[in-house]
Amino acid sequence: MKEISQRVDVNKRMDELRENTKRALMITSDPKRTLNLIDTIQRLGIGYCFKEEINNILENLTQVLPDDDLYTVALNFRLRRHNGLDTNPAVNHFYILRWWEHLGLSAKWDLNEMEQLPEYMKICFKALYNSNNEICVKVLRERGLSVQPFLRKTWIEMVEAYMVEAEWVKRGRTPTLKDYIKNGVTTSGTYMALVHLFFLVSNGLTTENMQHLLDPYPKFFTVAGTILRLWDDLGTINEEQERGDTLSSIHLLMKEKNITCEEEGRREILQMIYMLWNDLNVELVTPDVMLFPIIKVAVNTSRASQVVYQHNDDSYLSSVEHHVQSLFYKPVDI
Repeated sequence: MKEISQRVDVNKRMDELRENTKRALMITSDPKRTLNLIDTIQRLGIGYCFKEEINNILENLTQVLPDDDLYTVALNFRLRRHNGLDTNPAVNHFYILRWWEHLGLSAKWDLNEMEQLPEYMKICFKALYNSNNEICVKVLRERGLSVQPFLRKTWIEMVEAYMVEAEWVKRGRTPTLKDYIKNGVTTSGTYMALVHLFFLVSNGLTTENMQHLLDPYPKFFTVAGTILRLWDDLGTINEEQERGDTLSSIHLLMKEKNITCEEEGRREILQMIYMLWNDLNVELVTPDVMLFPIIKVAVNTSRASQVVYQHNDDSYLSSVEHHVQSLFYKPVDI
């Protein structure tokens, strides 16, 4: 009888705690406090007990979130995504980037500033910070050059380009195809990647000629980035539309040229890529000796973008798998 009584008391106490927690969820009027409570409940592994209440709160909370509280907006996005609710990637994109802008992380490049970030963003920023520093140390040790300002500049530019893209979506503005591609070369990460590799593969660099070679970026950087951006759009347009991403070079071109058939729009984009390859080949056959190694990197980047994004609609990235298998796993007949 004593054991039965104890079990009854425990169950009664558990019911009381559940009711108290539900009440706390429902009566809290402060969005930040409510989201932190939900986060705590789910971290404790008991979110399933309050699934209905949590989903109802998250569904209705977005409309009353403060625009200037970046932490609360970011936490709301993460909790909605964690609970399988619809999220607006453009809104998240805009606010996650506002963290960088507000705290000046990209400009200061200071680990002390990251303490104000949400936990999951601390991990991202620290990884970025450490990776860049490793490259800087390697170049300094092997070539005697200080390249951190150049690397940091590429990350600042990429964040600013993401901000431009987020503003387009947030304000419902449709850019021109020219503006989209110009910004898209930066958001594709081409400038960032090629600048990092430039210092690792180029010979004959000095403190004096580095600035001259990278300001402005060489034309072939932009050509390779444009090829990547256009192939990316050709290969991912369906998936991006499903995610709610509406900006695409294909649709912008169709709008500007009054084209109604998407297949015709794709052919026009392929023609643009063909013309860009002509420009890239000119750089390859008449190269600056100092730039030749990085020109080859840019050419291979453009080739890789076609391998990755040229595929049938029903076989996304299957060509990549095929090439990986052929390169690394399948024996070569001799």
